[in-house]
Amino acid sequence: WIFFKKAPWKKLLCSKSKHLLGPYILTCLGVILISTFLLVYSSSSINAILRNIVNWVWSAFYGSGNSYNNPYWIKHIGAIWFLLALFFSYIILNLCLQSSKPEIYLIFLAWAGWYTSKFIWLPFSVQAGMTSAVFMYIGYTMRQTGKLEKLLNNQLMVAGLFVIWIFYLWCGGGRVWLVKNHFEWGILEIFFTFCSSMCVLKISLFITKNTNILKQMLEFLGKNTLYILCFHLIELNTFKWGALYNLLQKKGLHLL
Repeated sequence: WIFFKKAPWKKLLCSKSKHLLGPYILTCLGVILISTFLLVYSSSSINAILRNIVNWVWSAFYGSGNSYNNPYWIKHIGAIWFLLALFFSYIILNLCLQSSKPEIYLIFLAWAGWYTSKFIWLPFSVQAGMTSAVFMYIGYTMRQTGKLEKLLNNQLMVAGLFVIWIFYLWCGGGRVWLVKNHFEWGILEIFFTFCSSMCVLKISLFITKNTNILKQMLEFLGKNTLYILCFHLIELNTFKWGALYNLLQKKGLHLL
């Protein structure tokens, strides 16, 4: 969210379609093809194969990170839901920055995304994109104004952020679920999320400057995170981990 750059509409649309929608579509196709192949290989019925294809196509189209039964059944697509949400966040923020008062539009859209998600979850995780655009705007404005660097260089301020972060973790942490636009502590969650993000960023900068080997490892993971995530999602949705777990249990190997 701190790396957002304002760009012409067509350029941003083409760039984010390539880097976010492209991997999303390819991953969904991978899940559909591999799961279908495994069903054919296991001699499943035609009905089971067709049902699997229809379910995954519907899931890929809807792009929800959660499964829903109301007002209609939606099968979750998995962790790559955030690629759709991130895509819409970029588009929304870029559009709002064209106005003289982007804060007004962003707050209204975030509220609309949060409020409507209580009644219905729309396709493409667009509501999550509407709320997360606020987080992107905070990072964008801090970097544009130079406040991000000043904050991270202020040791006393950073120490205070760490105290708040530890307090948040001590209280349970993880109370923000953008996957369904749930903010357990309401608007306070934006503040706690900001503090947590600054702490993680400060730790990352420390690692970059002081530990060469760990830096190289993290750089490799950072550059390939999207590929790892997509591969993991295909494996998670097609590989029969439950069957493997049961087999190991029968062999006397008890796993946690």
